[in-house]
Amino acid sequence: MSAPAQSGSNWELGLAALFLSAGVFQSLYPGFFGGGIPSVWVWGFSLAGAAVFSSLGWGRTRRATRAQSGARDWVRRAIQDRQPALRPEPNDLRTVQRNIGRLERHVEEDLREIQPDFTLASLDRLTGHRNDFLAEVDGFEQARLLLGVLGAYVGCTLVRSKGWEWLWRADPLLKQFSFQASLVRKGGLEFDPFEAAGLWLAEGKKLELPR
Repeated sequence: MSAPAQSGSNWELGLAALFLSAGVFQSLYPGFFGGGIPSVWVWGFSLAGAAVFSSLGWGRTRRATRAQSGARDWVRRAIQDRQPALRPEPNDLRTVQRNIGRLERHVEEDLREIQPDFTLASLDRLTGHRNDFLAEVDGFEQARLLLGVLGAYVGCTLVRSKGWEWLWRADPLLKQFSFQASLVRKGGLEFDPFEAAGLWLAEGKKLELPR
């Protein structure tokens, strides 16, 4: 659940508990609300208030859960839809390189939550914001955009911190997101940073990085 939804439902459930406590106090301390107010009125008010706010709180929680489930489905689709061209055009590969470079330059704005500095420690900070990122996804295009930002950051971090290099690939069908078919490599090993970021986002799997 996103932070705003979580805080909202917590606030409403807290109010429900507060209303319920009125009846409890009336039972434990009959004069707590003054002797002129019948206990049945206090309990009726207490239970009605608790029912209203608990319903609001759980309703908000259910809506947030459904929205997060939908967001994960969009991310899964974004991962699966990639299909690198077997013989990419040189111009397509140059465009891929420019797009990843552009994401790298704008990372301070795109991922300001994690204080991006292309270190392995920043990837640890990234994992603490999964629900916040999912809360931003309200459709397929947003899922595709987020996958591109996160995958490019994972790849660039490996390139800067662990000596990997980009293996440029293109999927012309993805148009401006064609770069998401790219991999990073080191020696004889290849790694898909976009798939790793997407599986972490959609499935909650640990962000496993190659050595």
